[in-house]
Amino acid sequence: MIADARKGAASMAAKSRLTRRDILREHLSKGETVLVEHETDAFLSRNNVVALHGSKERNALSLGILRAEIEALERAIEREQGNYAGEPRDSIVKAKGAPRISPAADGETILEIFAIYRAENPRGVKSDTLNQARRDIGWFVDLVGDQMPVTAITKKTCASSKRF
Repeated sequence: MIADARKGAASMAAKSRLTRRDILREHLSKGETVLVEHETDAFLSRNNVVALHGSKERNALSLGILRAEIEALERAIEREQGNYAGEPRDSIVKAKGAPRISPAADGETILEIFAIYRAENPRGVKSDTLNQARRDIGWFVDLVGDQMPVTAITKKTCASSKRF
């Protein structure tokens, strides 16, 4: 009985995704952004940006968010059908010119390498200094991702993280 309820819930969720995708496509074709205005507001607030209602900039952002949500729903629908190789088709969600970085192998992430350094502590650095370094490295990892290998860190990566 529980299994039937789970199947029913999964089926209902799948239908909900299909319906939402179709409605979002309809709104996109009409240029209506009402269904993503709350997400636009949240994005603007989170990034301390002002874009007035009705402005071209705000509309462009809202339409981009709408397109991105449609892409996310497309990938979810594909996975439900057993296709896990889906790639984004809409340029709004594709990385522009950014090379894909392979995830770090086990033991080679930034935080894992730092943990090794901290345990060895070859220069006898004080515990408080190590704690502060760990905090700062944690912020960096929050920006670049926890699976970035140490070998992928460049001056450009560090410089871009300073802006945040």
